[in-house]
Amino acid sequence: MPHKNAEARRAYMKDYIRQRRSGRCDPETQRALFEAVIFLDPLSGCWLWCGGANQSTGYGSFSPRHGRTEMAHRIAYELARGPIPPGLVIDHRCKVRLCVNPAHLEAVTQQVNWHRSLNNPHNKPT
Repeated sequence: MPHKNAEARRAYMKDYIRQRRSGRCDPETQRALFEAVIFLDPLSGCWLWCGGANQSTGYGSFSPRHGRTEMAHRIAYELARGPIPPGLVIDHRCKVRLCVNPAHLEAVTQQVNWHRSLNNPHNKPT
């Protein structure tokens, strides 16, 4: 469950940085650190990623494994449901790129993801 407390977030991030530097970031710590930077939006139900984000795509990013940066929504999906099936991508059903709520994420083919994005009213020209 994501933390609501900003002080808890800071403490986890300090611990994360210390463990990353030492190279000893175990899976339980990774999960706690991941959840520490999530904000719960009560109106949308989205779990908004407040950690790093890719400036060009707008997707959240997280570096849990020896400096390798991964997309936050993919990590959220894997923590909740297990590995992403081969050949599938993760679609944000809510269309919020910073959302990491597993209930809003679905593994689909790239074609389905692309089709859904074309039908998204936020992507239509005005």
